[in-house]
Amino acid sequence: AEVMIASDIDVIFSERYGVFEACKSGNTTLAYAFGNVIDQNYLGPDVTVGSVIWNLYPMVYDMIVGALNNNYTSGIYYPSMATNGTYMAWNQAWVTQFPEIYDYARGLEPLIMNGTITWVVDNQTVPLSVPNFGPPQP
Repeated sequence: AEVMIASDIDVIFSERYGVFEACKSGNTTLAYAFGNVIDQNYLGPDVTVGSVIWNLYPMVYDMIVGALNNNYTSGIYYPSMATNGTYMAWNQAWVTQFPEIYDYARGLEPLIMNGTITWVVDNQTVPLSVPNFGPPQP
């Protein structure tokens, strides 16, 4: 993280400790960070934008209910925003400091969920709401 910050990176997406501490030196914010998997906003409340939460409960619940009802389909499952399998836990201190950016980002959420925002995976344009990673390759 320190090397990235020294090379003028403004924002770091992280899921490990150390990044949040590296984003601040004394009272100076050097960069901002996103947490991942769990709510990590408390690790650097002055520098953390928010945390992307993985909520596996809806996905696991659907798999168990499907198995109980003999309606289980094997395959690769991904949590998504549309199924509440992932969501953003915004750092309220950051929201207060940058309300325009927060409002803009919140406005993107329904566009991600309904497939309006797309990205390119394997040379194909697909909705951002639909992971298309395929099986792992050797």
